[in-house]
Amino acid sequence: MSGTATRTEKFHQAALTYLGGAILVVLLTLFLGGTPERKASEVRYLLFAVPVLAVLTLLIYKEHVLLTRFLAVLAGIRTLVFLSNFLGLRIGIDFRAFAPQFSTENLFTFNYLYLATGLLTGFICYMLARAGWDL
Repeated sequence: MSGTATRTEKFHQAALTYLGGAILVVLLTLFLGGTPERKASEVRYLLFAVPVLAVLTLLIYKEHVLLTRFLAVLAGIRTLVFLSNFLGLRIGIDFRAFAPQFSTENLFTFNYLYLATGLLTGFICYMLARAGWDL
């Protein structure tokens, strides 16, 4: 056996990383972040995300290249947002005005939850990019 993975193996690894990483990110944010009142409402929305996550994982596993590339780009953006949040720059979207929001009031707060989720999302991005562009 050679040390390189085949294209199919890369997609299978990316799918499993996407599923496992998404579950870990959700568990980290649910159990380590937020208030108990917010957590109850967040769990309700997660119930809708489970079938979507399952379908996306299956499509990655079945080697849908464009979807995998799109998800890699999204994961890259999320990685940058999480890491900037770790440094204290809060980036979000105001959906009422459809405009990005930036806040620096707590610059350099170093919330390690953001660092952990940023690194995990960065690894997901790498695995998706590796499969999507056959790196």
